[in-house]
Amino acid sequence: MAKLIVYLTPGFEEYSVRLYHYDGEGRLVESREFQGVKSIVIKASLISISRQLAREPFTLVVDVDKPEITIADGTLKIKGGAL
Repeated sequence: MAKLIVYLTPGFEEYSVRLYHYDGEGRLVESREFQGVKSIVIKASLISISRQLAREPFTLVVDVDKPEITIADGTLKIKGGAL
């Protein structure tokens, strides 16, 4: 099962987002950064909030199978298969 670590840093009316994609073995597959994100849509079976990974920025842990990550018109979309 892949895991996405999503760091959200709030700004004025938008977020800066750092996203790290790890495979089922715990190896980093890719990292991406997005600026000017106005909304975030996540479709996944399990999403956790982690304070242990970082106090600031806000951190989400998303467990997904075969994640698809897209951004359009200021909306970051994360979609993955069921657990």
